[in-house]
Order: sequence, then C-alpha cells, then structure tokens
Amino acid sequence: EFGADLERLLTDAPTGWSILQMSSVSTKGILQLASAGAMFQPRERQFYGTGSYLINLFGMTQLRDRYAKRQFLRKPWMPGAGSLQAEGVIYDALPEGSVHTSTHFYFNVLDFATTVHVMSNSSEWYAVSSVAWQRNFVHRHRGRLLPATPTVATPERLVRSSFLAMTTLVCRNNTGFDGESRSIAASIRAMAPYNFSWAVYVIVPDSSEEGKCPGLESFRELRQLNVRMLYRVSGGRFSKWVYYTEDVEQFANYDFLMVFDADMGLSTFPWAEYFRRYEDYAAKWGIAPVTGSVRNRSP
Repeated sequence: EFGADLERLLTDAPTGWSILQMSSVSTKGILQLASAGAMFQPRERQFYGTGSYLINLFGMTQLRDRYAKRQFLRKPWMPGAGSLQAEGVIYDALPEGSVHTSTHFYFNVLDFATTVHVMSNSSEWYAVSSVAWQRNFVHRHRGRLLPATPTVATPERLVRSSFLAMTTLVCRNNTGFDGESRSIAASIRAMAPYNFSWAVYVIVPDSSEEGKCPGLESFRELRQLNVRMLYRVSGGRFSKWVYYTEDVEQFANYDFLMVFDADMGLSTFPWAEYFRRYEDYAAKWGIAPVTGSVRNRSP
C-alpha cells in the first residue's frame, strides 16, 4: 500500500517540508491524526515516534550541518540515555514548520524488533498493551475518515438525522487533557456538515475554578453556537452519567444520542456499519435504541 501511494504522498506533501513522519507511537496522537481531514498535519510534540519517516535532501543537509561536530541536543534535566531521545535529535533540529505527520497509518500495523513490541505479546502492562490497541484501532478505522462534504457513499441517516453528542472532559494540566481537547475539537470539525449539537461537561477539581479551564480558550470549535460548554465541580471520582441526565428532557428533540469518551474521534466512527446494524435490528424488532462500543476489540 505504501509503495502504491508513495508518488502521491510526495506530490501532495506540504510545501517546504523536510521530514514526513509516517508513524506515531502516541495513542492520543493517533486519535487526533485519524480525525484530521488533510493528508498531512504539522507535527506536534505529542506525535511521538521515529519508527518511519521520509527525509528529503534539504532536511538531511540540515541535520548533517547541525551534527557535523557531534553536538547533540541533550536534555540537561534528564541524565543518561533518555536525554538523547530521537524525536528531539531529528525533528526538533529542523526548521520550525517543516516537519509534518501523515494522517494515514501505513506502518503502525507492523511488528518491529523493539522491546515494546516484543513485550506486547507477553505482558498486560498498559504501555506495551497499548501497542496492540493501536494496531487494532488502525486496522478498524483506517480509510474510514468522513469526507469534508457528504457523498453518495455517506449513510442517508447520517445526512438527514439530528444528533446530540455528549462527553466529559476533566480539566487538568497534562498531555492527556491536551489530547482529549484536540480530539473533541477534531470531532466537531469533522461532523460540521451534519446536524450535530454538542454538550461538553468540563469537570474542574476546585470550586474556585468553576467556569474556568486554562487551554480551552484556544479552540474555536468549542465556541460555536451548537456547542455547549457546561462546567461542573468534582474534587474526586465522579459518574459522568449524573451529568448526562441533566439533559434528559432534551433527548427527545434529537433522532440520535451519542455518548462518547473525550479521547474517541467521532470522525472515524464506523457510521456505515452502525446504521447497517441499526436498520437490520429495526427490520426485525422495530425501531429501538442500539448501544455498543467501537473501541479496542469490541464489535
């Protein structure tokens, strides 16, 4: 597949590129990239991974000139081998804006002779089991990205139905929050051609911060008229269903209610398969709710 697409990839690559990152080991990054509409996205720091990339003559010359005297970019706060992570040595050494990441995953489905891939076959530890999750996600969702505008292949019910999409977002200062925020914004962008309304319950840990969550102000998608940002305070564990039921009187105004986790991109939801099952169920037992999960190894 990669060989067949290579010429097109190089032709459509962004102007002024130095490196095209072709795979990522970041689960949050994969979710964000899978929800993008373009073939390439400007690389962001959380798109970890140097397992596969294309580098042109300009990029190679930049790296050669920079490291000709063996002056590497060490992280002074991180002693030992960790201070020479490949991302910083390669991507961060190139001109800003010249590194781009592919939104189509050609190599994430392959096994590499690395410790993390070897361990993933015999360990339940999260960091290595996530490799299996990524491979499963890519297998299930690659090629399912919705077009920017409806086409003949777009399910009719998706075009003519109304949807209320609900999720929770826990406000915190870490990369997980950043990835989930971007995933929600990407879903809103992807579903813009359709009749979607959104309710995002933002959970803040301290009552003094009610109505405030630093970082969200940068997402214009969250300021759209069809998006409601609802702030709630919870200092510990909480049930998201308590918040969702606040809108129970609104449910009847929509054809479908979509409840999704913040890190799941709705643009890669298998809509055609979902509505095929929906129609099959309705033909046998009448119109009734259909519930289910599309993450991990679930049907």
